[in-house]
Amino acid sequence: MVEDDWTRLKTEKERAIMVRRAQAARLIMIWGYFVMFVSFILVVIFPSFGVSLRYLTNITDPGRLMPLQTYYMYNINNSPFYEITFVLQGFSLMAAATMYTGTDTFMGFLVFHVCGQLENLRARILDLEFNRIEDSLSSNVREHIRLIRSHTHITEKEKN
Repeated sequence: MVEDDWTRLKTEKERAIMVRRAQAARLIMIWGYFVMFVSFILVVIFPSFGVSLRYLTNITDPGRLMPLQTYYMYNINNSPFYEITFVLQGFSLMAAATMYTGTDTFMGFLVFHVCGQLENLRARILDLEFNRIEDSLSSNVREHIRLIRSHTHITEKEKN
């Protein structure tokens, strides 16, 4: 649906609306990945240099700093186990953050796309051609039904 919306002929005003919405979604995506990167630095990179941002009085804290606070089934203070566990936790945190941020970004992109389409539909309804009222109105009703279906499909995906 998104590809069809972008390839379909539009007026310059409709195209400007869609580009503005796409740029807003892009800025939110960039911000999300920036926050993810800063969080990775705070949670993974700082502990590798011995700096911790959390309160270290819990029994689960080993002698050496780790990105995740948990119970370990083996002694992580020994040299190869510590490094392997540290790298695996860092990789796992980065993979989880990327998956969450990617999913949120995609859903945000879909929402902004539907908002742009609704704004275009509103503009088309306000600029109805009265000499072809039946064609214009039927086209707008079809577009409205299509947007309702896409919105319903997006909300069903968010619930799952």
